[in-house]
Amino acid sequence: MSDESADIGLIRAVLRAADAGDLDGCRNTCTPTWSSPLPGAGCGRGPRDLARRSRGDGRGLSGPADHAARRCVRAAGLVALRCTLTGTHRGPFNGLEPTGRPIDVMSNDFYRIEDGRGVEGWIVTDTGTLFAQIT
Repeated sequence: MSDESADIGLIRAVLRAADAGDLDGCRNTCTPTWSSPLPGAGCGRGPRDLARRSRGDGRGLSGPADHAARRCVRAAGLVALRCTLTGTHRGPFNGLEPTGRPIDVMSNDFYRIEDGRGVEGWIVTDTGTLFAQIT
């Protein structure tokens, strides 16, 4: 397996673990110092926060959370991923009461890997579409 394939496979494993809320999986695929700034939601720190935030805890969005990868590329030490994020608006989210409406939005994410583990993720989700779907 090439380094490129291995790195893309690792990021897919990170997302599978995070989407499942699998803390052990997040610990196995990410460093203890993992960070992932999310615009408007602060910066996630560590595998525990990755598992919690990806499942939507504290954000009003809940499963099934799914980052369906559409396109992955690796260059300059980063993995870029275009994915679709799906879930349901089941709790308060940015001041909006739960609607029970489904979400289906695109996200363009970038991940840095060191020594075979995820170190950082920058998530750029289409929040315009997200808010249109839950209001």
